[in-house]
Amino acid sequence: MGSRLSAGRRKRGRAGRRSLPLPPPAGMATLTANVRADRQVFRSARTAAMLNDSQLPASTPETALSVAGLSKRFPHAGWVVQDFTLSVRRGEILALVGPSGCGKTTLLRLIAGFESPERGEIYEGGRIISRPGWQVAPEQRHIGMVFQENTLFPHLTVRQNVQFGLSASLYERVAGWLRKPSPPDETEQAREERYAQKRGLVHLMELCRLTELAERYPDELSGGQQQRVALARALATRPRLLLLDEPFSNLDSSLLRSLREDVRAILRESGTTAILVSHDQEEAINMGDRLAVMNRGRLEQLDIPEEILQRPVNRFVAGFIGYNRFIPGRVEGDRVHTELGDFPLPPNAPPARAVDVLLRPNELHLSENGAVTHGQVHAVQYLGGQPLCTLTLPSGVQVQALLRDSVPLKRGDRAGIRFEPSPLVLFPAE
Repeated sequence: MGSRLSAGRRKRGRAGRRSLPLPPPAGMATLTANVRADRQVFRSARTAAMLNDSQLPASTPETALSVAGLSKRFPHAGWVVQDFTLSVRRGEILALVGPSGCGKTTLLRLIAGFESPERGEIYEGGRIISRPGWQVAPEQRHIGMVFQENTLFPHLTVRQNVQFGLSASLYERVAGWLRKPSPPDETEQAREERYAQKRGLVHLMELCRLTELAERYPDELSGGQQQRVALARALATRPRLLLLDEPFSNLDSSLLRSLREDVRAILRESGTTAILVSHDQEEAINMGDRLAVMNRGRLEQLDIPEEILQRPVNRFVAGFIGYNRFIPGRVEGDRVHTELGDFPLPPNAPPARAVDVLLRPNELHLSENGAVTHGQVHAVQYLGGQPLCTLTLPSGVQVQALLRDSVPLKRGDRAGIRFEPSPLVLFPAE
């Protein structure tokens, strides 16, 4: 009796289980997807509507990225990014520099979506992509990233590494790995897209000078070649913005100059907007259309490199950019008196009697002709092949001067010094 009862229960249970999962009506999957999409659009619109007009940064068709009042802190580090605001123009290469630990990489991670801000908003092409408590997923931001390490797939060839970014779907990637043919029911539109991808791949490989390396593996490439592959893979997705986090820091110095020129040319030809983080000021000045100087999580100055070099807005920027030094000065009437001579007081001079005068290496001339004072050579080093001489003035202050080829000097020599400022830059004495 018990066995028959158990069998009956099992039979009814099996029958019941077969009757529960009903097949969805035709078109239900599409309807569900549409509902989800509409819901997401509604959430995005509601979030945007919650913003006051005063919170929105100035956005124009030429603006690729806007960051408004961005702030980020970590439990044991405090505020790493503070009230950071800037706009990046379409097609522009913006170089970001600052001392170690000032928040450069954290800012890139916030823009990429790897970190969430405590305050402020991020806009990509006029649409909000991040704010406290809400953000667009990193993979939906149309933002590419190239790291210090190129992170190439060692088991894939150069062509396959670049093509990984071009794949239209996860199926194509998996099918490529398993070497399976394309699905038999491929539509005409899908076929045209696949052909367009192939044409795009060919053009991208030519642009990055990788055509002859297409079938090589990463361990068969030099460091510069590997970094070009990483750049091509990032560009393959056609990002609206490309973030480069010190991409040349691990390369041999002999490769740097040519690779920098290659990368700048590739970004120019592809029309890609880029933010380059670099600890190398020469690299940042030569690659960036504009230069952003960052300190302690804040933006100190944003301008073209020539303007920052000539007219730094504060003492930090003046001392950080280049090999600049300061000498004390005294303001009397309309003149500034220094150890290197007297000069007319500039119109934008600070209202202080005791000032520090900025000395740029290219403004100091070592010659007996017209020399105001003499200095003793402390050291000679080379900057881009040009000698940079460090001298000690009679007061003990050290200054630096770029030497001309006709002035050979060595440690211990004495040299006449003439200062020709252009323009004279003053800051209140510290």
